[in-house]
Amino acid sequence: TIANKTQKDSKDIWRDLRVDSVALCAVTQNTYQLVCATSAREILLYTLDEHLDITAPIWLHQFSQPIKSLAMGADDCLAVATEYMVLTLWQLNTLSCVAELAHDWGRKATASSADGRLLITASEDETISLWQRTA
Repeated sequence: TIANKTQKDSKDIWRDLRVDSVALCAVTQNTYQLVCATSAREILLYTLDEHLDITAPIWLHQFSQPIKSLAMGADDCLAVATEYMVLTLWQLNTLSCVAELAHDWGRKATASSADGRLLITASEDETISLWQRTA
């Protein structure tokens, strides 16, 4: 279920978008797209217009493990970390998985640099991994 609610502040207008069962979310940098990870381990992609009206979701993938974190790169590349020992990278303009990065432990946090060339992950064993994009 999606609900829009506008709140007026003294200077700004804030839009409160409600999407049921969302555990995590990320916003693309180049387009108005909202990526949501649900409690059902699904990744859903919503498009927002200039008025922040939201479209029906596009289903991207359902994982077998709980989703722990999301990170969005500058080129609309989405990193998805789960409790499983693979970090998956998705290209949102093609809706396809473009890479799977293996690691020893489940990831609990993921971040991307502003230019999208560096991906940082923190794992359950309290280590940080740096993933550098070569192309």
